[in-house]
Amino acid sequence: MKLGELSLKPRAERPSFLPAPAGAMPKGVELWLAVGDEGDLSTSGGKARFRVIGIVHRSIKVEGERYTWEEYVLHAPAEGLRWLVVADGHWNLVEPLEAGQVEEIQEKHAKLGGPDAHTYRFMSSGKARLEWATGELPWEAAVGDVTEARDYVHAPHVLSRESTADELTWSLGTYMPPDVVSRAFRKRLLPKPAGRAANEPRPPKRR
Repeated sequence: MKLGELSLKPRAERPSFLPAPAGAMPKGVELWLAVGDEGDLSTSGGKARFRVIGIVHRSIKVEGERYTWEEYVLHAPAEGLRWLVVADGHWNLVEPLEAGQVEEIQEKHAKLGGPDAHTYRFMSSGKARLEWATGELPWEAAVGDVTEARDYVHAPHVLSRESTADELTWSLGTYMPPDVVSRAFRKRLLPKPAGRAANEPRPPKRR
């Protein structure tokens, strides 16, 4: 439930978060947004202005191959936290979910409840590792932190499960074309998408 639904207004001051772990940025990492950038994005709660408060560089090893991506941690007073995740030039806007909203079905499918309920098919799993971070984060983090990650897909969405020994979280990512991110944050140059993302919507067929 959002503050607006309770007829409450967010506090003027920004909540304090935790500093990211110190460390040099790995070679080859390109950042497309910076801490402090602001952009207007549409979420399930409506349109809001989000500010980049932190950046995380992560990796995962799947079937012997390591993949990397960046997560831009966003915050808006009325909406709370969101993430913009970019991998191979493909962007997803990620929102947190309550664990009770999701049901796993024999680890091959997952079902998200609600008015737009869908069954998501298993895509991949592995150990996601935090390689580097900067800015502020909403959790205490350290380079080398590892979570068990599992993704399920139903285009244009990806349903992600992350767990540690004492915590389980679910999130929902929605594919966002690069030009939408570019307009929102007024960035002319963004990476060109490579290949096709698993949750990328297929273009409409031409008549």
